[in-house]
Amino acid sequence: LNRPFHRFLRRVDLVLAHNVLQAELIKKRTGIPGEKIVLVYDPVPKIPEKTNPPLLNRDIGKTVVFPASWAIDEPLDYIVVEFLESELAKDHTLVITGNWERNKRLYRRLIKAIREKKARDKVVLTGYMPDEEYYHLIKSCKAIIAMSSKEYTFPHALWEAVAVEKPFITLKTETTLTEVGRDYPCFFTMKTGSLRKTLEYCLDKEYQKAQSAAKMKAEELMLKSKNTLEELLKKLSEIQLS
Repeated sequence: LNRPFHRFLRRVDLVLAHNVLQAELIKKRTGIPGEKIVLVYDPVPKIPEKTNPPLLNRDIGKTVVFPASWAIDEPLDYIVVEFLESELAKDHTLVITGNWERNKRLYRRLIKAIREKKARDKVVLTGYMPDEEYYHLIKSCKAIIAMSSKEYTFPHALWEAVAVEKPFITLKTETTLTEVGRDYPCFFTMKTGSLRKTLEYCLDKEYQKAQSAAKMKAEELMLKSKNTLEELLKKLSEIQLS
């Protein structure tokens, strides 16, 4: 929140925040009255019933998917190494989607790590995927890794995991702890070995528990999204009538 932006925000009718901590930060930094700040979560994506299987030559039911934007807040090299060092890698595949040409330096680091681990058959970089193939992948996979290392960010991929009710593995930040709940069993940190242990616990040793927890959280987050969107419509109607 750059200071020159504060003056602009004070002049608008509504300021939309995408998570609780972001709303609190905006209020604290800008002095905007709380009633002008509206919490609006992402709409839960509508997943089409008809989808097309991607040509991965893998058992999609044994894939862990990372929907990547290839931005700097996604430490994909850490993700790859932790996955390959986990017991899960023995019979599962890590699938990283998204246009890797957006970050060629990171792409080269990933290729190097995969070669060093002699694991070309364990990690798939799909590049851009058509929607019907991407949706088939996330509907059919075992779990989704959805994370951002930036605070005040709630990754869109987590909403996609909510839409398909898949176990989601996510980074422990204050934002995700606040929004998902501290009781969710599938958080990890950036410490060496943390993601490996979370993958083994949530997708092997306690998969049924992770599935149940993810489904419960999906229902909670769907309701939160719906309620905030309805509140936004109400606020917009009030502004139009005023």
